[in-house]
Amino acid sequence: MKVLSMGLPYGTPGEPHQYFQSQRGHDLRTLSLDDTGDFRYDATETTQAILDRIAAEFTPDLLICWCPEVIPPPLAIESASVTTVAVVSDWTIYHSALQENLKRFNLVIMDKLAHTRQPFDGIHTHYLGPLYSQRTGVHRHLNRDRDLDIVFVGNLNHATHRERGYYLERIAKLADRYRVVIASGMNPEDYTTTLNRAKIVFNYGLRQEMNLRAFEALTCGALLFMEEENLEVGEMLTPNETVVLYDQENLEDKLDWWLTHDDERNAVAKQGLERAATLAGEHRLDDFIEQLAALSPTAETFTALDERTRLLAEMRFYASSPHPGHTAHSQASLEQALAAYTDDPETRYSQAIALLDQFNAGENANGAKEALVLLHQLTQAHPEEATLWMCMCECVWICACVC
Repeated sequence: MKVLSMGLPYGTPGEPHQYFQSQRGHDLRTLSLDDTGDFRYDATETTQAILDRIAAEFTPDLLICWCPEVIPPPLAIESASVTTVAVVSDWTIYHSALQENLKRFNLVIMDKLAHTRQPFDGIHTHYLGPLYSQRTGVHRHLNRDRDLDIVFVGNLNHATHRERGYYLERIAKLADRYRVVIASGMNPEDYTTTLNRAKIVFNYGLRQEMNLRAFEALTCGALLFMEEENLEVGEMLTPNETVVLYDQENLEDKLDWWLTHDDERNAVAKQGLERAATLAGEHRLDDFIEQLAALSPTAETFTALDERTRLLAEMRFYASSPHPGHTAHSQASLEQALAAYTDDPETRYSQAIALLDQFNAGENANGAKEALVLLHQLTQAHPEEATLWMCMCECVWICACVC
């Protein structure tokens, strides 16, 4: 199987691609907007133009786009002559941007919760196992003294991670008798060092998934604590052998027990570390490719959408990209939609979202205020639209912080 792959494989910047050596004869090449891939492409190129350009050297059977919600594919992927695959991670956060854009692909792969719920209208999602991994070149066992009892390093936005925030508040209350670290924003090396100092790494999956932290904690030799209702952990780890599972009723009791039973804790952490080596993304890619090959691809349905929907989808898809060429393409799509559908509420709402994106990216100092004015006009015209009110509240909060 010949595979062209791009984006964030297993949620990492590229380690699974870098270290992958197929044991089954698969040929994997990488595509990127810079010189880090086997093939480089320009943000203004269409997918088919890229495939035609590299055809003499490589003709893939599959084009896999990892995390397209943050690294969108080349333009017009819906018209590609090869089977296209979207491997989506943060579908809950980027749901509105993905709803129409996933119709560009022939196969959509998501976590087990998404496969169970099928949250996108007109799109069938497949589950092929956990979609994350440690970074082999970064996360590693350092043989450090374990002088920290309970560690959590990650996103502390409790609006996004409400349940996890609830648990972290409980863990913080244990600081009177244990060394507790709850932190965010560490660079990769400091993060790795901190996990190597931890006896226990607390974890909670936003979507009941085996997230990045699960793999990172294991490969740094800490004892991993995962929520019992996690849908994926049982596929890779065994309770009380390679992981400890907790629930709302027993979290503190389990932390107490494992922190006061050193031999048992060290034994489980050691077995988790041994298991981690086999869970690295590069060791799972052969299976993943063969699982993809066994699926039946479906025809894209994006081109059947009306023009306005396609333009707004184009704007939202490429607005998430940090590349200037994609940003310009996103803005051009919005301007085209505004010119053709001036009074359409969804088009104007998309304009407000674009203004917020520009403000957050530091490209428009007045973006939040301009978005607030526009959203206020829309809420007056459409007071029944809850999404408009919620977005306007966010603008008010941003403006208050800035001013």
